[in-house]
Amino acid sequence: MTTHEELEKRQKQERLRVSRIMEKAREDKLEKIKGGDEMVAFVDEDGCIGCDHCLTVCDDDAIEMYLKPLKNQFIEVPSN
Repeated sequence: MTTHEELEKRQKQERLRVSRIMEKAREDKLEKIKGGDEMVAFVDEDGCIGCDHCLTVCDDDAIEMYLKPLKNQFIEVPSN
């Protein structure tokens, strides 16, 4: 039977393992972001639906809007 201490040890090891995986994924994603060290914020253009809510929620006023056709084939708005 597993003791309480053994269970806590396994849980701690699992949290560390998952934390390392998540940190690696974060580092990989950051390396692929356009803009480099000067980048404050970004919007995933593939997921954009043209709602402009990113401007509202960005506290740093770091998002600039520009005209570009949406990639989402199910939503039709003139620009995003």
